[in-house]
Amino acid sequence: MANGVLAVGAFQDGGIVNVFEMTHDARPPMSRSRLLASLPPKAPEALPSWRLATTLLPDGDARDFGRTLAIGPLGDRIVVGAPGNSRGTRSSVFVFERCRSESNSTWELAWTLAPADPSTDSFFGSSLSLGTNVLAVASVRDDDLIVYMYEFAKGNLIQLGELKPTQPVLHSDQDVVVARDDEMVLVGAPARQPGDGAVLIFARQHGAAHFTEHAVLENPKPSELRFGATLDIGPQLIAASAVDFDVWRKDQGAVIVFGRDDLAVRSTPRIPQAPQDKFGFKPLLLSTPGQGGEKNDTLVVSAPVGTNHSDSVLFYGANDGTLRGLIPLGSDVWAGPVVTGSGDLVVVGSPFDGLNWTGAVFTTNI
Repeated sequence: MANGVLAVGAFQDGGIVNVFEMTHDARPPMSRSRLLASLPPKAPEALPSWRLATTLLPDGDARDFGRTLAIGPLGDRIVVGAPGNSRGTRSSVFVFERCRSESNSTWELAWTLAPADPSTDSFFGSSLSLGTNVLAVASVRDDDLIVYMYEFAKGNLIQLGELKPTQPVLHSDQDVVVARDDEMVLVGAPARQPGDGAVLIFARQHGAAHFTEHAVLENPKPSELRFGATLDIGPQLIAASAVDFDVWRKDQGAVIVFGRDDLAVRSTPRIPQAPQDKFGFKPLLLSTPGQGGEKNDTLVVSAPVGTNHSDSVLFYGANDGTLRGLIPLGSDVWAGPVVTGSGDLVVVGSPFDGLNWTGAVFTTNI
């Protein structure tokens, strides 16, 4: 979700992606999105509603189209992964660009990406991330992770090269994040054994073409959880989760916030609920203007599969770890691992609603 654009994937077999655009008129939110809470409350006329702008479809066969999504921070690009490669189809990634006119805007397929060597396309697009002009596409084959790097330049999409982490990764469980300034890439390496795991940091000098391995973040508090499972990066901070991929085990997760420049630990937010609750499936760092124009960093964390499904979305001060707010989702909603946002708007994906895997999207203002 970026700049008033939200993409929602439904990836069963072929898959589609629905694109919603935010409006600020008096119409109520669509039935698939609803306001959970406001922190602090805002006037009703200021709350956003959403309209279905378009439905994105692949060009030809594509298995699991919509399983992974990335939206550029300016809201002008959507990248859709189709990492499934069975039934004779290859894994592919589709890049759509927004075409604006005086009356409306449309989305057009600009590029279809796939590795040149078919033997290396296993789960190509299993993780995606977009900076302003840099795209990272992860591909996993057995224990071998390759991150393909691309850059948008003068109407073209140029491949910059490949990133190959030096540490092992869990099959298809890695996360890749590109900084908005296009100068840093994070690659999660949760490893195979609980308690292991790391975050690999690739960086480039301003204006340089290629990324090189810059540093490795390790869990400062080793535990039975897998560190580096999910990630986010802001202008000044890095957030990394340590979770148990078995969602039904009663292990509490953790999120650790580091400084982007010195890589020192800034905070380790704790969940204010029973230790049975999950925590940290997908951390989200938001930077919003504060008094005097400075940036106030907010950490948003989902806590799915809690006691009696009492799932929550929590808001922390990223620098000090203090709890600023908590939104309970109710007993019939799973706060899934899909959390995104921009400015003061947060979107939480929930693939499970009640007893049905029908899915829902929830929005809230902060």
